[in-house]
Amino acid sequence: MLYAASSRGPTCYTTFITSRDSASKRRDEFAALTRATQAMLDWVAKEGPAELARLTTPFFPNMPGELLRAALARYHAAGLWSRTTAVSKAGFERLAYSLHDGGFIAHRATYAECVRDFGRPA
Repeated sequence: MLYAASSRGPTCYTTFITSRDSASKRRDEFAALTRATQAMLDWVAKEGPAELARLTTPFFPNMPGELLRAALARYHAAGLWSRTTAVSKAGFERLAYSLHDGGFIAHRATYAECVRDFGRPA
């Protein structure tokens, strides 16, 4: 599903959602989570989908290892893994539109209302 969706343009799938109050009170924790996520993105870019499949196979005991490797290789080839933790504006807007159009949210939020980059100083 993600692979097919990628042909329609950028969409944000992995984001961390919290209240403004929590984001303000727990800035250091969100900054640490952002650094850890960036380290993982760097690792995946360096090591590649085969190594990711090797390490994650135990979490998918009912999936043949070769199928997992092939799926991760397709995701990698399609450019689905970002190289940065920054939320793309185009991806956010596509997701907001989809959530609103599908009836999941009543009000389509804007990028400026919702996105905060904890990787940068406040």
